[in-house]
Amino acid sequence: MWSLYLISLLLSPCLISGCQPELSEDSSSMVTVGYAREGTTAVYVDTLSVEMKNGKKFSNLLRSGCNGRRDATVTIKMREEGTEEWKEEAEDIQMSRNKYSHGKDIDPCAKYEIKIMIKPESGGETRKLPVFTVGPFHKLDPKDMAIVKFKGDAEKYYSEHFQPEYGQVINNRITVKWEPVCALSINV
Repeated sequence: MWSLYLISLLLSPCLISGCQPELSEDSSSMVTVGYAREGTTAVYVDTLSVEMKNGKKFSNLLRSGCNGRRDATVTIKMREEGTEEWKEEAEDIQMSRNKYSHGKDIDPCAKYEIKIMIKPESGGETRKLPVFTVGPFHKLDPKDMAIVKFKGDAEKYYSEHFQPEYGQVINNRITVKWEPVCALSINV
């Protein structure tokens, strides 16, 4: 009995390492990464959304077989384009879920790179999907631009990011500068 226990202990690392999660061939085409949305009524440009297409679950990102187990989780990292450091947006998202929507307070004027990773709980090799990009908001199509909203505090965002500089009044005219500005138009 003792020898059987010893053999199983010696073989268990081989069995665990021999069955690592493998991404399905079309995994990157199964995911939508962008701004959070509420159907056809709102696109929240300050909130990140990572969602499986057609209501599938994150577990569909993995090939079938031993990879179908739910002993892995999804991790999402993001960074603003041009920066080096990846920030962990979310970790330990269950494979049985089909959506992650959070990340409030992202800058709608910035472009972000989003990394999606599948991490086995057994400590095996992490699998990474290709990097996705989100933003800036003004690259949205006109239909989505018409329903752009903030989920967070829009007033706070505008007050922190758009500091106007007023010139002197000359002949009933004034110059106002906003730098930087990522608006498509400004109504005065």
